[in-house]
Amino acid sequence: MLTILFALGTAVAGSPPPPPPTGEETPAEGRAGDDDRMMRHWSEIADKLALDEAQRTSVEKLYFDSRTARVDISAREEKARLELERLMMDPASDEKSILKAFDTQSAAEADLRKNRLMLHLGLRKVLTPDQWKQLASMRDERREGRDARRGRRPPGGDD
Repeated sequence: MLTILFALGTAVAGSPPPPPPTGEETPAEGRAGDDDRMMRHWSEIADKLALDEAQRTSVEKLYFDSRTARVDISAREEKARLELERLMMDPASDEKSILKAFDTQSAAEADLRKNRLMLHLGLRKVLTPDQWKQLASMRDERREGRDARRGRRPPGGDD
């Protein structure tokens, strides 16, 4: 319902409406999902990166601290999104309240992205430059395989 209301608002403002909801994760949740998938294969990844025990322990702590914080931030974002939706559906809601709710929800979304960034910055501190490059290469290969399975072309792949 919120998407429909925003679509109507943006259509009136002259910009194209957002795509309809697909039931898929939001971009921030999807990227966080990448981190979750990484941890499911963590032992194998750690072996490929040749991490020592201290690095393994540090990365596991970084991940679980980040994941714990992400649970709280996600709940705050969901509550803010629901409040915004409630205000948008209430014809008596004033613009100031709606904009404040929008700002609250947007800030929570930014906090989700910041949480993921902080995890990656922490990983960069723990891993050697070569390990970081190797991890990035592994991530890129995984994404290319996933995109190929979904029928997407890689960037620049205009055959």
